[in-house]
Parts: sequence; structure tokens; C-alpha cells
Amino acid sequence: MRIRRLLRAVTVCLSVFMLSSGCTTADKSNWKVLQEDAYHNKFSYDTGSVERTSTQTIKVWASSSGARYLYEIDCRSKKMRILEDHGVDQNRWIDIMSNSGDQLLYNEVCP
Repeated sequence: MRIRRLLRAVTVCLSVFMLSSGCTTADKSNWKVLQEDAYHNKFSYDTGSVERTSTQTIKVWASSSGARYLYEIDCRSKKMRILEDHGVDQNRWIDIMSNSGDQLLYNEVCP
């Protein structure tokens, strides 16, 4: 009887921890690798996060070697900015450079 209560308490604690930390089996993200170098550093994006905004831009989550970034891409002017990361200027739009991971992302999400 005592062991059952203990097991039940442990199960409840683990369930609460997994749900609060985002560790669920129903993860709706779908990361697609766009580029990988010889050292296995990957640049990928979450295909499930692609969102068209009211200002005619696209927001999308991307990852570079495990660090995640929220990109906003202006497809018409071929510019982008990073909205969520430490130490970036969110107001600064930059040109998307040819032969870059940003160019690969642009090619994937812009019509």
C-alpha cells in the first residue's frame, strides 16, 4: 500500500515536470535540416512554425547547432532580422546573403 502511494506520487511528479518543461510526446514541431558541415553543425528550421504576418512578412524558428532563433523574413525585399536571441538588435533588417544558411531558409519559406 505504501509503495503504491509512493509510485503514484512519483508518477504525478514526473508527469507535471514533463508537461511544464515541454517534454511531451505530442511535439508538433518538424525540424528540417537545410545545411550540415563536416563537424555535424546543423542549420535547420521548424516547418511547423512558419507563420505569415499581417505585414506580409514570414516568421519562422530556425536553429544553428542547437541555438534557436526567431527569424522574420521580408520576402519582397529579401531582408531578414532575428527577433528572439540575446544581444541582437531586433529593429535591424539585414540583406540575405547568397550562399548562406539564411538564403537556404529564404528559399524554403518564401513563395
